[in-house]
Amino acid sequence: FASFLLFILLVQIAVGVYAFVVVKNDNNQIDIRNDYQKLFNNYSENKEIIDIVQSSLQCCGVDSQRDYINIPIPASCCGKQNGTCVNQDIIYQHGCVEEIKRAISTAGTILGSVAIAIAGIE
Repeated sequence: FASFLLFILLVQIAVGVYAFVVVKNDNNQIDIRNDYQKLFNNYSENKEIIDIVQSSLQCCGVDSQRDYINIPIPASCCGKQNGTCVNQDIIYQHGCVEEIKRAISTAGTILGSVAIAIAGIE
């Protein structure tokens, strides 16, 4: 029984350390940018996913609303459900790549902290 608890403790510590390391890995940051850019380049096919990301994270485009060069800025960039954004003052100013990175970093930090805290309690 003690060896099982030790195993669980080691797994929790490993998960905690892994969460902190993965979040800080620059290659993962580059992959996030590349993957989201690919999605964005095919906006017409990926509109639903992009709109969910933009409205959930309150962001617009890959880097900013300026990424919408040849198409109207969608409603998801300004908190509306449908249509387009015509009022420049209410368009989200942050690009989605930075917001995705921030969300992943926050989640990784929370996961790592919780895993290590539970391991510490055990």
